[in-house]
Amino acid sequence: MEENDKGIDTPTVDMELVSPVRSVTEMEISTPVDKGKGVILYELGYLLEKLEKENNKDEMIDLINDMIEILRPLIILYDADTFYLQDDVNKYIDILREIFTNHKKMIKYIFKIDKIIPINSANGRIFILKTLSKKYKTSKLLVKVALRETADPISYEYYVGLALNRLRVDYNIDYFAVMYGRFFCGLDPKIDVNEKDVELCDNRYNKKTHLLYEFIRNIETEQVLTLSDYIEELKVGEGLEREINIINVMILVLYGLQEAQDKMDFTHYDLHAKNILVVKLTEEKEYNITYKGEKIKIITGVVPHIIDYGRSHINPETALNENGVFKDYELNVEFSDFELYQNALFKKAVLDRKNVNHLEKIKRVERHLHKLARRYLYKYELLEGEETIETYETLEFKKGILEMYYNGQYEIVNNEFKVIKCDFGIDTRLCHKKYDFFRICRIVGGMISNISKGKYLYSQNIWKNLGDKLELQYPYHDGWYYSLVSDYKPNPIGIMTDDDSFNEPIDIVKYLYDKLYSEGQSGGMDIKKNRKTIENNKDIMNNVINKTKINFEKIKKKLENEKIKYDFMEIDYSDMNTGSFNMNMDVNKN
Repeated sequence: MEENDKGIDTPTVDMELVSPVRSVTEMEISTPVDKGKGVILYELGYLLEKLEKENNKDEMIDLINDMIEILRPLIILYDADTFYLQDDVNKYIDILREIFTNHKKMIKYIFKIDKIIPINSANGRIFILKTLSKKYKTSKLLVKVALRETADPISYEYYVGLALNRLRVDYNIDYFAVMYGRFFCGLDPKIDVNEKDVELCDNRYNKKTHLLYEFIRNIETEQVLTLSDYIEELKVGEGLEREINIINVMILVLYGLQEAQDKMDFTHYDLHAKNILVVKLTEEKEYNITYKGEKIKIITGVVPHIIDYGRSHINPETALNENGVFKDYELNVEFSDFELYQNALFKKAVLDRKNVNHLEKIKRVERHLHKLARRYLYKYELLEGEETIETYETLEFKKGILEMYYNGQYEIVNNEFKVIKCDFGIDTRLCHKKYDFFRICRIVGGMISNISKGKYLYSQNIWKNLGDKLELQYPYHDGWYYSLVSDYKPNPIGIMTDDDSFNEPIDIVKYLYDKLYSEGQSGGMDIKKNRKTIENNKDIMNNVINKTKINFEKIKKKLENEKIKYDFMEIDYSDMNTGSFNMNMDVNKN
């Protein structure tokens, strides 16, 4: 630093002189900051010195205020040690919005691309951004960018994420990834080749919407798994603790879905085991759930977070606009009302035999209908590879079911039943209260079932019974993705022989908790039915509901004592798909 004749320190930098500017705003636009970090300091020093010589105190005050206005959000942002499970989510959302709105040119000097996530996605790219703060190495965000027009609408996902943030901020529900913001700027399509050579917000390339998600992971180990990967690890090694954690994960996920459904009519519509991230905790953590006065407590070594809201439904009244509108950058359209936005983007998903891309899915629906006909007419399960043989009864059964539940059309050709058109079950404009819990439970149960074919699992009978109950209560679905084709009442044929009825996610929370933790005869205590008994008995309250540690031996015995309830059910999961489907390519939208 050198002292000038006024006694003011000015930075000594090795650079070309730049033309002086009159304000910070002008400087931000014109200063060649890529010539070195000292340029901005030089400009500020030059401006302050010039204004002091002119004895222009008013402009000096304005300049300092401008400087503070720019530096304030940067200081707050740089002081964040992490954005994962951040206590003050709204503060950082507001700060990031201010930066993306008022200081766009500074984005590439505030963040750097830290890592590309190796996810093979036809829709886009996912990478990690880190703030350039030297104070913390953990201040990272996850960025999602859609590269194709056929991808799920990413601006719509942004607004759904903003609405879901309320669950974290207002209700302390941590099971949905926080949406921190978005910005719109150029993206080098070669970002997945070498991130070190890619510049953030490179305006030489087409502009893309960048979504900023909470970067979910164990901060100490930097690791995170999908629920799919976590379940697959059951194939090797001892599985009891992991099996317990999988049930705990499902309890927390289903509870989160229930709260989101109650508060904003939320339906995810693409909730599979790869859209749930699982963080292995350094230490076991206690989670308390209270729903309509009923309390349960679990101890778990993992915590789940739901991601990917591009197809999700929320009540339009719960959506948060920005400056009175919902702006879609990809469409370059503004909507004054979120319901109008939903209606413009989405229609009912329908399978149509005329579409060659739908033919395999249509055939799977046909086979599933035949499975149902054999099951309910002849009490016989149609397994993989077994030939379908039509009878008059099976044809009549399938006609009625297709029309009533699948909203479908058919034709009979040479005594063969052919589906012409049918609903696929997805309509993002509407809330489908049974869709998510049915699909994710069938997928997870199917994965457990497939693993148990080669290895004994303590929890396999619990998942078997749950899958059978769901299949009996909700038999009408797509037989590959487990897409529930309509929102109908459970047990339409009346074959159930017990009182269990799964009408909403919390019903399965209680079912799983009862199987894993609760005491009592016949495999457990029903918390709802025995609420008065529980409340009047402190010992039960302490020993049943408010557990303080995992009793592995007791849980192991409970799992091993679970008996198969429906011996006639031999559901074949070999044809199951556990991942996503491309709505734009796979189904028509009517």
